[in-house]
Amino acid sequence: MCYTQIVKECVSANGSDHCLEFAVEISATPEDIFPYISDINNTDRFYPQFEFDLDTTVQFGIGSIYGSRLKGQQKWGVYKIIAFKENERMHGRLVEPNFILKHLSYDHILLQSENGTISSEKVEYALRCGILGKFLNFILVKRIVKKQLQDAHLKLKEVCEE
Repeated sequence: MCYTQIVKECVSANGSDHCLEFAVEISATPEDIFPYISDINNTDRFYPQFEFDLDTTVQFGIGSIYGSRLKGQQKWGVYKIIAFKENERMHGRLVEPNFILKHLSYDHILLQSENGTISSEKVEYALRCGILGKFLNFILVKRIVKKQLQDAHLKLKEVCEE
């Protein structure tokens, strides 16, 4: 299968209200790409609207905790890596729900392809506020998440293919 990029709604494996997946084919090996996605210090390069904080005294992997927040915000979202396989997969989830998000998890997978590597990321989330949360997702949140995923993966593709 040869494609440049896809973005689609998906079915949540864990019962989240919303699920989006983005994939892009990158002309590079998984070994070339993985350091960019597994090093939190690189993350602001792909998600410039966020700040990240990680305890760098421990090796990053399963069980690692890191913080993320929109630039200018005071409260950090705390995430935990729940699956990690070098050059293949990084899966994390929000540990402490916040005033908008009841749940958020992401699963970033790298798959070897004929022309390089397919970088695929699934984001599953649930918003607070019941019907209002569903309405906010319909008119705003889903578009923001899609745009952030697309921009980050296209930047990853650009950086890895330089």
